Amino acid sequence: MKKFKKRYIPLVLLVLIIGCNAAGWGDMDTSPKKLVDEFKEAGIDNYSTGFVEQAGVKIFFAKATNVELVDTAPVFIFAHGTPGALSNSMVYLKDSILLNSGTVVAYDRPGFGLSSRGDKMLNLDAQVAGLEMLMGEFDGRKIYLIGHSYGAPVILQAAMDFPEKVAGLVWLGGIVKRAWKADAWWRKPMNYPPIKWLVPSSMVVSNKEIINLEADLEKIKNRWGEVTCPVVMIQGRNDWLAEASNTEYADSMLVKSKDKKVMMVEDKSHFFYFSEPHYVVDALVGLLALDE
Repeated sequence: MKKFKKRYIPLVLLVLIIGCNAAGWGDMDTSPKKLVDEFKEAGIDNYSTGFVEQAGVKIFFAKATNVELVDTAPVFIFAHGTPGALSNSMVYLKDSILLNSGTVVAYDRPGFGLSSRGDKMLNLDAQVAGLEMLMGEFDGRKIYLIGHSYGAPVILQAAMDFPEKVAGLVWLGGIVKRAWKADAWWRKPMNYPPIKWLVPSSMVVSNKEIINLEADLEKIKNRWGEVTCPVVMIQGRNDWLAEASNTEYADSMLVKSKDKKVMMVEDKSHFFYFSEPHYVVDALVGLLALDE
């Protein structure tokens, strides 16, 4: 049998995506009721879901904690990748270590889930504006930002734009230099009918984000020195969607971070963010220890 060629991967993925969309499995929206059910099943009492709104833009989020003195406890905000939804971070919303340490928050980034939609949302400036709206709900508290995949450049720029609000960053599989197949021939056709009609709306949004990302990263290329907070970068060596070159680049650019750590994890792909939360949880525990 001839060796399968990597150039066929986009075609295979497209067929799978179309099939999933036809079956109704494409988007990852999570209803408030389902989130509440998950919190109840996990035995978590102090939780809520809701929207923060500003200038006509709505951000849907969920939060939970086991801490009694909430107003002084740290906040952990999780930004999902692309495509994605706050449900991608549900395992962290139920993690006992984090819940006993502070308030855990996850949200639908603009363009996804129950948050506001629209092409104007699909660039880093708009994404950071949405995150800043959410951070405003926790003024006066130490805020740690966690990003998976595309969530990494979002929290990175947030640390540049609002250094006084960000106590530390953790990202996993961060796309901070170049996205997978960013200039592939099939990306632009995905924005138009009939392909646009065949794939889930979240995939159309994701595709536009990736197309815009290179220019967005170029805009902040000279601002890495503005990031002074601690940063932990977790990278799977088998990650082909966010290759290790992204982490290597970030390591070379974060010259002013007070405490910088790179974790290269053997035999892991892009998706152990979902299944092995201890990597992120341990990183956050380590960041909290820096303030003791």
